[in-house]
Amino acid sequence: MLATAELPAPGMTSVPRPRWQSSPGLLATLLGAIATVTSLTLAWIPSFWGDEAASVMSAQRSLASLFPMLANIDAVHGAYYLFLHFWIQVFGTSEFAVRLPSAIAVGIATAGVVILVASMADRRAALIAGVVCAVLPRFTAMGAEARSYAFSTAIGVWLTVLLVLLLRRSERRWMPWIGYSMLLAVGIYSFLYLGLVVLVHAAFVVIDQRARAVRLRWAFSASVGMLLAAPIVMMAISERGQIAFLSRRATASVERIVVTQWFGNVPLAIFGWALILLAVIFAVRHPRFKQSRLAVLAILWLALPTAVVVAFSAVVMPIYSVRYLSMSAPAAAILVALGVSALARGQLWVRLCVLGLIVVLAFPIWMSQRGEFAKDGGSDWRQVSSFIGAEAVPGDGVYFDPTTKPSRRPRLALHLYPGDYAGLVDVALRVPFYAHPGLWDLLLPLSSAAPVIAAVSRIWVVDLRGSVGDTSSAQQSALAAQGFALAETTRLHRTTVYEYTR
Repeated sequence: MLATAELPAPGMTSVPRPRWQSSPGLLATLLGAIATVTSLTLAWIPSFWGDEAASVMSAQRSLASLFPMLANIDAVHGAYYLFLHFWIQVFGTSEFAVRLPSAIAVGIATAGVVILVASMADRRAALIAGVVCAVLPRFTAMGAEARSYAFSTAIGVWLTVLLVLLLRRSERRWMPWIGYSMLLAVGIYSFLYLGLVVLVHAAFVVIDQRARAVRLRWAFSASVGMLLAAPIVMMAISERGQIAFLSRRATASVERIVVTQWFGNVPLAIFGWALILLAVIFAVRHPRFKQSRLAVLAILWLALPTAVVVAFSAVVMPIYSVRYLSMSAPAAAILVALGVSALARGQLWVRLCVLGLIVVLAFPIWMSQRGEFAKDGGSDWRQVSSFIGAEAVPGDGVYFDPTTKPSRRPRLALHLYPGDYAGLVDVALRVPFYAHPGLWDLLLPLSSAAPVIAAVSRIWVVDLRGSVGDTSSAQQSALAAQGFALAETTRLHRTTVYEYTR
């Protein structure tokens, strides 16, 4: 049997509840701030990587250059690029500056989770959920990256908060439902995959008996939101070729879904899934309990988007990436929190111990996300740029090996750390990225850059692959034909810099 709350004896006064229990808004603000600080701390240490290069370089374009690019590629990130365009005008393009908005978005998402859990369960569970959001590796990863995932996650959380509020009120006025439509459309424009939340909400509205009176209103408002987002959906379909690289990855493996997607390592994944299973069992055994309704919503939120993406990837075309499903990370945090609550009902010390263990297991992952070479398996572009800036002199040439995939090409460092390349001659540049509707610069082959090379006496060649033997024979022959010989080789973290002199 479920325990019932005891009433104070006659003549006794009840003990006042702590302020955070009587004010979920205060608790949400506090935990949101903690989550922002957790994501932001040391987030400036890792070097930029390819996806962040796309963000920063797109934001650096003029609006007259940005919109034609979005019509050609990366439309799904267009709203974020537009936001970042204005943000960097004020705050600049340092790692700290461009990752700060994502950390703030993680705080906003965490605050929304706290409000959602407090309204559907209780404030102690909301406190636990907020703490889990602050340390869950998927949250701390997207909060330290200059991409749109944290924004779409925050919008998805507050869209769900709005839905629950409208269902609880059996809201019949149309204006609040129009607000739902607008927020849904904004979320899809922030990142296309947020549209999967419509499936989650649809399933919940069908299952939840409290929604019977307003199901048609929800269906209409969701349809309006999807209709408003139709342009971005059509553009994404026309640009679907840009995610073809996913077919070359080991997509949707069990390890990625069970471990990497939410938790980051095996120990935390085992502990997290055990708590999620406990929350599910509790919801099944006590279907009328207040927290069970929240558990149903969170299960749908966690499972449906992943199932759809995995199935589509298997049957139609690969579209799976652990980062693309960040919008379901709040559901993982909620279910973990409900598992903690179910495990330790009435036992504060047990809750504290379990929460402490979650923090301890998450800490090594948090640290690994904030190493200098944490991004993309070891991006070292800042180290490369610092070396070039220290060793090269104005008038030297610089050439970046173009034979790797575009997002790993070391020449992107030129645009992310431009101060270190001031005064150097970019010998292979044909058309800069901002002067055509593609993401990256258009380049000349080294053999066609002879007139530019003839004007320099030293060239720095930057090669991702890491040894002289790896540098293509065509590059070596082109430099030798211009009278250059290799003077020195410097190996950095994963990049090698060659100094060629006449």
